[in-house]
Amino acid sequence: MDIFEQTARKIVMTRQKTKRIAFRHILSNAILSSDVSYDEVEEFLSLVERFREEHIFLLSILQNPVKYDEETGNRVGKGGGIATSISQIMRQLLPDWTENLILEVVTVLENNERLIQNITSRYNTMLTDQGINHLVNTLTPKGIRFVEFIS
Repeated sequence: MDIFEQTARKIVMTRQKTKRIAFRHILSNAILSSDVSYDEVEEFLSLVERFREEHIFLLSILQNPVKYDEETGNRVGKGGGIATSISQIMRQLLPDWTENLILEVVTVLENNERLIQNITSRYNTMLTDQGINHLVNTLTPKGIRFVEFIS
């Protein structure tokens, strides 16, 4: 089955708008990009299929966390207090998410898929408060490529 047929089938089979959009972007980028392999496209399709909307949402935030924080009213801000932790930052950034949901999503993205880095190991560690900047550069090269492809 070719990529077009495979992607079209996935789009039709999912009800989640976020995932349908991600599939569409993968297909468009696969057609338009000159530096993509069939295996990479298949891997990206598989990731979107397995992920929940929360995985895709968090990846989109981590693509530019400073911009997201600004767009949502500087919930986290640039820091300036004495200390903070990634867990505190995530709770401020994602106030509607439970602690368990945050940890579950972060663990899958970091430990299972290697799309993000330096979050779970520092999750509850007290850090000098640099606010949202603690989440800058947490996408791995694979994570950057994936987010660019689905955006």
